[in-house]
Amino acid sequence: MKRLFILLLTLVSIAATAQPLGIKLGNTQQLKIFGFAQGHFDYQNTNGVEHNDFNFKHVVLIADGSITDKLSFRLMTDFVSPDIYLLLQEYYAQYDFAPWLKLRVGQFKQPYTIENLMIPTLIGALSSNESVRYLAGIVGDPLYGLMAGRDQGVMLTGDLLPAADGHNWLGYSIGIFNGAGVNQRDNNNAKDVIAMLNFNPWKEVQLSASMQIGQGTARNASPFSGIMAGEKYTRNRWSVGLKAHYGRMMLRSEWMAGQDGHTPMHGGYAELWITTLPKLDIVLDIDHMNRNTDLSRAEQELLPSATQNTNYTAGLQYWFHRQCRIATHYTYTDRPTAPATHLWATQLQLMF
Repeated sequence: MKRLFILLLTLVSIAATAQPLGIKLGNTQQLKIFGFAQGHFDYQNTNGVEHNDFNFKHVVLIADGSITDKLSFRLMTDFVSPDIYLLLQEYYAQYDFAPWLKLRVGQFKQPYTIENLMIPTLIGALSSNESVRYLAGIVGDPLYGLMAGRDQGVMLTGDLLPAADGHNWLGYSIGIFNGAGVNQRDNNNAKDVIAMLNFNPWKEVQLSASMQIGQGTARNASPFSGIMAGEKYTRNRWSVGLKAHYGRMMLRSEWMAGQDGHTPMHGGYAELWITTLPKLDIVLDIDHMNRNTDLSRAEQELLPSATQNTNYTAGLQYWFHRQCRIATHYTYTDRPTAPATHLWATQLQLMF
């Protein structure tokens, strides 16, 4: 890991003096180095208990390289990952047989939900919605752990049926993964199958469906399902989603459901951007998560953690250069069986 860190710093220093169109390094035809940083100031109030701090959500460095016209690779690290095993997040090779058939091998984002596949710089809520974080295995699920929505595996992906305006009518991804998460050896003999199908009736509209079928080995006990640490359990997920642009508005919404063992759950979000002035957007977001839909209100009140909550977000974001922005948002979190939370977050985002 230390050698990787030194290598990445070396690549950055080379990039600073290289020609902007590409870098010749080793056996590569071209190497592109880029990244982003997201710094926050957050103020939170829960039942009168206040907390505020400066923090960094991400400081990410990515190296994309092409070895031949068809063979490429990616190396990605996040220097402010909360756990050392998450420092190296992506490393994969991809061979493009054709636009409709590409083979990817390594560690990368799983093709479950539209939002999980998005770069964080284009998420208006300043971080992934809680429903996506939980169900896509990003963070929050005690059984699966903090895995950033990524896993090791092999995947076929591609785009089909090109339209006259340049977009493709269909896109697909289907992969087989360990099911154990980032930088982890498989902890059982089962494999996860994850697939996504996107239909684009127009260039500005995408309809999406994705699914995951697999088996997990619990890292921690869950108060929501009763599954204990070390126990094997069924871990299945489904989602449907929409992404659309119309004039000055952008809407993205998904509904997700899943099952951990015999425990059903569901969640969903809707995010709306309205461009009011050049480079200035109003952002509205509603996000709901229920971790056990079988529980009554009385049963939920007996648990040590809130089973369900809804987040309501409203804010502004100003883009001062490409994917560089300053944004400020207010989020109200309503929990039926626990105190509500008020969060005011201000973010400075730089893409470099």
